[in-house]
Amino acid sequence: MATKTPDLSFIMRAAQGGWTPAIQIELEKSLTTEQITASRNALTAAQKTLLNKYLELTQTKAVPKTSIRIIDKSTAKAEALHEKYESEKKTAEEEYKKKVKELQATTATEEDTIKETAEKKLAEIDTKIRSATPQEQPALYLLKEQLKEERDADLRELAQENVQELKDLEAELKRERGQIEREKELDEAELAPEEIKALIILDIKENGWTPEKQLDLEEGLSFEEWGEARKKLTGDQVYEIEAYTQGLTPAGWTPEGQLQKEEGMTWAEWGEERRKLTGDQIEDIEAYTQGLEIPSEAPETEVSGERLTAERQTEEERAMSEADRIAARRSAEGTQAPELPSTPQTTQPTPPAPELIIQRTNYPKWWKDLEVAKISLSDAGTQTVIPGRQGFRTFIASITFFVSDETNIVLTFGMFGLSGSMDFGGENEPRGITANMGDSPAPCGQGGFAITSDGSGTSVGGFVVYYSEPEK
Repeated sequence: MATKTPDLSFIMRAAQGGWTPAIQIELEKSLTTEQITASRNALTAAQKTLLNKYLELTQTKAVPKTSIRIIDKSTAKAEALHEKYESEKKTAEEEYKKKVKELQATTATEEDTIKETAEKKLAEIDTKIRSATPQEQPALYLLKEQLKEERDADLRELAQENVQELKDLEAELKRERGQIEREKELDEAELAPEEIKALIILDIKENGWTPEKQLDLEEGLSFEEWGEARKKLTGDQVYEIEAYTQGLTPAGWTPEGQLQKEEGMTWAEWGEERRKLTGDQIEDIEAYTQGLEIPSEAPETEVSGERLTAERQTEEERAMSEADRIAARRSAEGTQAPELPSTPQTTQPTPPAPELIIQRTNYPKWWKDLEVAKISLSDAGTQTVIPGRQGFRTFIASITFFVSDETNIVLTFGMFGLSGSMDFGGENEPRGITANMGDSPAPCGQGGFAITSDGSGTSVGGFVVYYSEPEK
């Protein structure tokens, strides 16, 4: 008996209107594993999401009546949508056929008109030829040929216009079909989230609320809609969402439970799941998978030498008290107390010398020779703040100045030249500067230090810290 070939015509229902998860599941009952895979690969991303959510609700129990109503409602919407756009396609095709027929009829009429007009003119010329003299006939024959050429040219032009108009009609039909398909895809895309959200709401009612379900429910909402949805939550639910989104450790989390949860995931799903974990959780998983243990506390280090127990301490205190009484009685009698046998003393180890952790601050060699020079300009001009000295080299340790208004500042570092123009005091410009050279002071050689301002009526004030060394 030959095996009946399963009906594969339903595989492409995923790309057509009227698809629902219930139809997909019913289809898969008569398909092999390979055919089911091929059928699911034909689904869109929205259809796959809806199918997974539907399967999630129906894996452990029968399909609830509420869920059936949701699927039936979405099925009716999808079928109505499919019928609507199929009707629009049919209307567009009928309109195209109608225009083609009208074009063909118009073309035929124009062809007949061109031929009839040409035939009348040719008949008139034939009549003239029969009554013309031999000298007149050649000109009439030439005119007849010209009329035939004009007729043929008109017919060719009409045919070309006909072809172009047919192409225009086909292009118009193609555009209309594409527009209909795009509108259909947009409407189906709007239906899928509604179905998914309805199933999520059903899932929350039947199986309980979770942060993940709430986030799925809020996906795609505007800011105002999101705010309204959050107002319906309790304080504990809002806290759980914050903990979930920040990757905080849920109660009862264990590395073993996490690994069991990740079992069977794809690489992308595993990566998304791991992103939700904290650094400590990831370390716990690594330690668990590598068989590492939490290091136990280190045992106390034994102290060398004899330990002073409670019994030994009591005996020593008793012996010392007896010795004190004897010494006191001997002193009263005026005799010297005999020496008592010495009690063996426990030798204590000498503690190590403490390590010096205070470090001396390293100052530059010139720190005690610093000098300060004042910067003072009340108008545009140049001030020699530090004059050059023959036989000495000047080094600038730090510069500080402030300006009262917009100006350009140029610094002169002795024999090493100008700094270049710097803008201060203007809009979005600093009002001053503090430059500390530290261990790399700016050299001026045997020259001095000067400051130049080009701001008319602008004051510049501050100071320069410097030192000088004898020229070697």
